[in-house]
Amino acid sequence: MLPGIFEGRGERGLVRLGGAGPGGGGVAWPGVAAEPLAGGEAVELVVRPEALALVPPGTAGSLSGRVAERRYAGSATFYLVELAGGGLEVEVAAGAGAAPVGDEVAVAPAAGPGAAAGRIFRRAEPAEGRL
Repeated sequence: MLPGIFEGRGERGLVRLGGAGPGGGGVAWPGVAAEPLAGGEAVELVVRPEALALVPPGTAGSLSGRVAERRYAGSATFYLVELAGGGLEVEVAAGAGAAPVGDEVAVAPAAGPGAAAGRIFRRAEPAEGRL
C-alpha cells in the first residue's frame, strides 16, 4: 500500500504519492477508487506486483529505490524494492535477470502513463489508543 493524497473527484483520479499536495512535487499514479472520493482526501493506493515494472532510475513518473530481495517463484521473479526516503517497500514481478540485490532501480506502473496502477482506498484512521 502506498500512502498519498487523492486528486480528482468520484471514482477515478490520481494519487499523489508521499502525501504532497497538487503541484507540490512527488509522483502521481492513476487509479480507480473503491468508493467515491473528494480531492485532498488521504488515501492508500494498492497495487499488485504484476501491475508494476522496474524501470531505469530517473524515469519520469517513477519512484526510486533499491532492490532489497529477489525471490524466484516458478516462471515469475518477485523483487522487494525499498523506496527512497520513506521506509516503504513494494513488490514487483519481473524477469529473472531484471536487477540484482542492491541495484538502484525505479518502479512505475507497468501499463504506462494514464493507465490505472491500482485501487484507491480511503485511508483508515487508527482506532483510539492504537497505532
